[in-house]
Amino acid sequence: MAAEAVMAALSGGANTTHPMDSQGRVSIASNHRSILPEDLVIVPSNNKSFPSLWIYPKVAYDRWVEAFIQDKATTLNLAEDSNELRFLKAKMHGQEKPIAVNQVGRILIPKDLREYASLDKEVRIIGAGEYLEVWDEETYIRYDEHYSNKINIFVDYL
Repeated sequence: MAAEAVMAALSGGANTTHPMDSQGRVSIASNHRSILPEDLVIVPSNNKSFPSLWIYPKVAYDRWVEAFIQDKATTLNLAEDSNELRFLKAKMHGQEKPIAVNQVGRILIPKDLREYASLDKEVRIIGAGEYLEVWDEETYIRYDEHYSNKINIFVDYL
């Protein structure tokens, strides 16, 4: 199944809470296990105020990085082979870590990424289009409250 089809299938109804064991293993919902590709990567989000993790099919993450680099090249008026963009691309690919669903349907989240996202005992997994977001439950609640309040301002104008 293509990466786009996989993640589209996951984004529908993927908003579940799971316990995480002391070694950083988290179960993936059984209805999602069979459609996940084998080539997954996990990366830290870019939101330092509300840190989370993102799980992408490798090809989708590569495509996202390339689009981001293209955007920065245009926005900053840099040559695509500039040292700045090579550095940024290496940095982005350097933070990705391969991740796999094991025989019993769990993923092992690396310790440094668990620490980055403050993952503790309860983990929320949310489908977000081409990727899954992995949140500490308490951080997600704060994030949801913060942005729900901001979005309500816009909703009033619709």
